[in-house]
Amino acid sequence: MDHLRIMGRGKVKKGFSLLCMVIISTVVLSRTVYGFELAGGDGSYTEQLLPVQLYIHEQGWETAVDLAEDMDEENSDRYPEAIMLVQDGLFSRPDLHYGVYVQEAGWQEMVSCGEVSCPIGNNRHLEALKIELGETASMQYDVEYRVYIRSLGWLDWARNGEVTGAAGLGAPIQNLEVRLLKKELLSGYSIERDTEEEQDSEERCTEITIPRLTGKTYIRGDGWEEYAIAGLTMGDIVGVNGIESFLLQWEQNPSSLNGELEYCAYYRDSGWNSDWNQTGEICGTEGNGRNIEAVRIRLTGELERFFDINYRVYSKRFGWLGWTSNGEPAGTSDGVSYLSGMQVFLSVKDSRLRDSDTSAFNVQRDLYWSVASIPETEEIVGFGGYELGSVRRSQLEKAIGELKNYKCGFVMIDTQTGKGVAYQADQEFYSASSIKGHFVLSLCANNAQAIKKSEGTIKSVLQYSSNEGYDGLFNTYGGKYFEQWQSEAGVSLKESMRGHYAMYTPRTFCRLWIRNWEFFEADETGDLVGSWMQKPNASAIHEALGEKYVTRSKAGWIGSSFVATCDGGVVYSESPYIITIMSDVPANMKRLYPIIEVLDKIHEEM
Repeated sequence: MDHLRIMGRGKVKKGFSLLCMVIISTVVLSRTVYGFELAGGDGSYTEQLLPVQLYIHEQGWETAVDLAEDMDEENSDRYPEAIMLVQDGLFSRPDLHYGVYVQEAGWQEMVSCGEVSCPIGNNRHLEALKIELGETASMQYDVEYRVYIRSLGWLDWARNGEVTGAAGLGAPIQNLEVRLLKKELLSGYSIERDTEEEQDSEERCTEITIPRLTGKTYIRGDGWEEYAIAGLTMGDIVGVNGIESFLLQWEQNPSSLNGELEYCAYYRDSGWNSDWNQTGEICGTEGNGRNIEAVRIRLTGELERFFDINYRVYSKRFGWLGWTSNGEPAGTSDGVSYLSGMQVFLSVKDSRLRDSDTSAFNVQRDLYWSVASIPETEEIVGFGGYELGSVRRSQLEKAIGELKNYKCGFVMIDTQTGKGVAYQADQEFYSASSIKGHFVLSLCANNAQAIKKSEGTIKSVLQYSSNEGYDGLFNTYGGKYFEQWQSEAGVSLKESMRGHYAMYTPRTFCRLWIRNWEFFEADETGDLVGSWMQKPNASAIHEALGEKYVTRSKAGWIGSSFVATCDGGVVYSESPYIITIMSDVPANMKRLYPIIEVLDKIHEEM
């Protein structure tokens, strides 16, 4: 029998109060979700240790194990020089961060799951540490950790960013334990019912159980997905198809609380459903090709008085939108976008999750929408509200004609207005080395340590298109950040990879460059990395426009096996704009100059 610690605190409306939290025992089942073993029957979770790697002085990496309470002579001189917490599939992207205090070096910069806490091989021991969760994860988890200090033994558990250890006292940490506590799913606590009939009676506690929330989605062309428990992603955010319908339900009915779980959907052609669907009912259609664009989810009765229902959606145009709750809309209403993913979970009242940086219900037509609106045609077209005049159209046709028997495609879009011009936006081309820019920017945006440790290599890839550097970065850090980058841009890498390279279209490359632009504009790190792309050794965009504007670009070229000349980047005119141009021209940047120069003239007139 394992003891379960039930987490959850919150304010309750008048007439009710949280009276106590209890420790309960239950048999633990074998299946694992979110890194926590599910407890039998009541939807609660055990405390689960998070895997920890320790770099032991003169021994190398070891997995943290349970050491005796009193360290024996055999390992009394054992001490780690660095730690690394293992990702273990808990979050969609690293959202757990830790920092260590190193002997004589002080506090090191916080790093994320899967990253080494500090440089190794310096013969310096760790004296203190702190671990914290990101905003999204902290609404569903608490993180607790404790350290074993020579001569002091195990210290008390610290929690959620608190410092533990003996910083500056010369006493090394010898062992570490980290555990995560699931707090969204509550069970086995009592409430006091304050009614007129009971005002003069002794306190009466009624134990209630809140079960796990589950749900599933019907994906256009693919059918029903498997059920996902609360907090996990329902749908398919990587694929190209959207959600046609969904349903939510409890695994068992909430005991001792009345009320319903209700939800509805928004469609382009009909707006919001007139009726709310209730627990277990299908909301939407199956096989009719009507994608859902927004949802609303709410609780009623006593469920609503005690809990918040929190949710966010994945829009194919915007990516993940902000968290909202309790019947507020989440999604879009522009008639173009649609949803391909959802996350939903329950929390104690007043602990709901909010994200001030991203609107949950987005009705603005932004750059991603503009690119999505480009017609699927082989003709030169204006988009985003721009109409191309006959003179400039003729100039573009002439520039394209100068390529003779070679094919090309391009997208040019103004970052402020979303207006642009495109040609053959959905023609596939080999990306060649132009893909390196997107990969490196995704790495720099998500792994600050990579910039510190590999700055020289990163610059050699961005400025000189180093194949060895790109291979080294890919082999060292893997493709997880790049996969996330593409997902955030609404790009599915369904095209077959050739080593670390791939086939793309001007439309998909433009979406990636919009994501790059967002990184450049986000903070000092993005601006710094972007500045390394201002003077590449080869770039049609830079060579054609570099004397007139500042440009940030990454080109690719190859003349054997696969043939391609491609380029993409940001042109910093008075109103910056993005160009992506791809072709099967064999390694010749000059052949693209005329097209780029005409696109610049068109932009000046927008």
